[in-house]
Amino acid sequence: MGTELRFPLLESTETGDDVILIAPWRMYVSRPSKLSESLGDGLKQGQKSEINCMMDSGPPDYQLSGQLDQFCDMWVIECENNNDIDICLEKLQLKYSLLHVNLVERKVFKESIEIPMLIFINNKSEAIEKLKNNLNMVKEAGNNGKHFSYEIDYGPAVEKWASDVLKRDFVCIGGRFCITNSDSFNHVLDWNNILGCLVCLPCGLMAGSAYRIGRKSRYMEKIRTPKQDVVLVGANGRDGDSQRKTLLKLINWASKTKADPLREETEFTDILNRPSTSKLTIVDTDSNFKGYEDPLQNPDFHKYLTARLCIKCIFKQHKEHETLDVECDETRNKAIEKLQRSQNIIQNRIKNLEKTRATLLKSFEQLQSLCEDTCAIVTKSTEENVSILRKSCKQIITDIKKNLEENRRKVKDREKETVSEIDAVNVI
Repeated sequence: MGTELRFPLLESTETGDDVILIAPWRMYVSRPSKLSESLGDGLKQGQKSEINCMMDSGPPDYQLSGQLDQFCDMWVIECENNNDIDICLEKLQLKYSLLHVNLVERKVFKESIEIPMLIFINNKSEAIEKLKNNLNMVKEAGNNGKHFSYEIDYGPAVEKWASDVLKRDFVCIGGRFCITNSDSFNHVLDWNNILGCLVCLPCGLMAGSAYRIGRKSRYMEKIRTPKQDVVLVGANGRDGDSQRKTLLKLINWASKTKADPLREETEFTDILNRPSTSKLTIVDTDSNFKGYEDPLQNPDFHKYLTARLCIKCIFKQHKEHETLDVECDETRNKAIEKLQRSQNIIQNRIKNLEKTRATLLKSFEQLQSLCEDTCAIVTKSTEENVSILRKSCKQIITDIKKNLEENRRKVKDREKETVSEIDAVNVI
C-alpha cells in the first residue's frame, strides 16, 4: 500500500466523475473530519462545504431539503415550484451528494448481517447531469398539466461492490433519492416484488400494469440505476483486492488508535505501510483473493462494520447523532431491550394475524356451507315451481282445446240452423 494516502480520506482519493465513493458509517459518526473536511469540524472559518447530505442525520445546513420515505428507504425531495427546483439545482452543483445505505444479508438459520455505509456521489456524474437536464426541462415546460418524478437508485452498484470486496451477496437498502412535485413511484409494485409473491401474482400483475399506465399518462418520470464503479475511500485502485486490503487496514487503524488527532494520522500511515499481522481467516474459496483476509470473518471487524454507535439512529428517532460507546453495557442493554420489545410486538401481531386468518377460514367454510345449502334449497324450490307451472300450463292447454272443440260444434250447429231458415224463406 502506498504512502500517498492521507487524511481526509475523501479528498485524498483520486477518482473520476464516474466513481461512487463508499465509507463505513462508523467512521462518519466517530471521526467525520478524518473522512472529509466538509464533515464535522473539519471546515476552516469561511470555508463552504462541498457536500450535500440527503439523509436525516446530516447537518441541516448541508441538507438538500427533503424527507426519508421509510416505506421505500428513499430520500424524497418535493419541489412545488421553480424556486424549489432552483434550490435543488444549486445544491447539485456542489462536489458530492451524501446518501446512507444498509447492506443486509438475510439468513434463515444464522444471524443476519446488516452493515451501514455511506456513499459519496459525484455531482458531475452522468446520472446527476441527466437529472439536472430533466429539472431544467421541467422549468421550461411550465405548467403542462403533468407531474414529474425523477429517481436515481445506486443500490445495484453498491451490491456489486459488496460482492467484489466483501465476497458476500448483500441486498442494498436505501441508496436512492427522488425529486418530484407529487408522489414518488411506489416500489411495492416493482416487478421483482410482484413476481416474488406467487399467490398474489395475478392481482399483482394487473395492479402493477394499471399503476404504470396511470402514472405514464400523468407523470414525466424516469428511474435510473447508474452502472458506476464503487470505490472505498482511501483505496488506490478500483479492484476488489486493493479495496479489501485498504478496508481491513482502515478498520485495524480505527480499532487501535486512540482519540488523539495527532496520533491518528501517524498511526494510520504506519499501518498502511506495514504487512498485516492480524490473525484473520484466510479466504481460499477464490484464487484471486488468496492471501487476503475476509473482514467479516473477524469478530472485531464484523463488530466495527455493523456498529452504528448511536442507539437512536437504529430506530430513526432523531436528526442529530448521539455518539455512544458500543462497548457500553447501558447502550447494549437499551438496544437489546428495544429489540426484544419490537420482537414481542411483532410476535403478538403475528399471533393476531393467525387468529384473524383462522377466523376468516372458519367464516369462509361457514359461508361456503351456507351457500351450498341455499343453492340446494333454491334449486329444489325452483324445480317444484317449474313442475307446478308445467302442470298448470298443460291444464290450460287442455281447457283451451276443449273450449275450441265446443265452440266449433256450436258454430256448425248455428250454420245448419241458419241454412234451414234461409231455405224456409225461399220456399215461401
